[in-house]
Amino acid sequence: IDLYTAETTTAQLTARYGNSIVTVRSVVPGQEGHMKGSGFFVGKDGTVATCHHVVENARGITLEVNGQTFKAQIKSVDAANDLALLKTEGVSLELIQPLPVAKSTQSLSLQSETLGIGYGGSNGLVVSPGKLQSVSFQFLKDSPSIGGDPAARLIALSAKSYSGNTGSPVFNALTGEVIGVH
Repeated sequence: IDLYTAETTTAQLTARYGNSIVTVRSVVPGQEGHMKGSGFFVGKDGTVATCHHVVENARGITLEVNGQTFKAQIKSVDAANDLALLKTEGVSLELIQPLPVAKSTQSLSLQSETLGIGYGGSNGLVVSPGKLQSVSFQFLKDSPSIGGDPAARLIALSAKSYSGNTGSPVFNALTGEVIGVH
């Protein structure tokens, strides 16, 4: 991707999904500072999806979107697959724009283009283009130390990753639907 295309794509995607992607900050006892990741609205009721390890053992969770900060609580967790749903508190319903989530990943093929969008390493949205490497990736041995069920079928892709991208949506670049969580 040349610089002009990347900047244009970033501007378009940021304009389209900027209100849907949030910074997730959690205060964890015994850790200095806080854990930072990304998340995204999946429901008009303020439900946000992120990674479980970003909020695991959190004493407090805040979400930031468009310069506004909101408190959040853990709604449900799938620790084996490193996923969590959060319920925001006090967010204006006009602010919430749930992302379109794909009903299935069966139409994906190898080398399909993907886009990850999150708050990786900066205060602004970072777009990470990638390509699908496997639609049925499976851990061959033990699961990784953070999340991951060895029997789970996962999507593997090649893309640049930044600190803070954890929990961000991964889009099918062709349809604009969310196909996974980084």
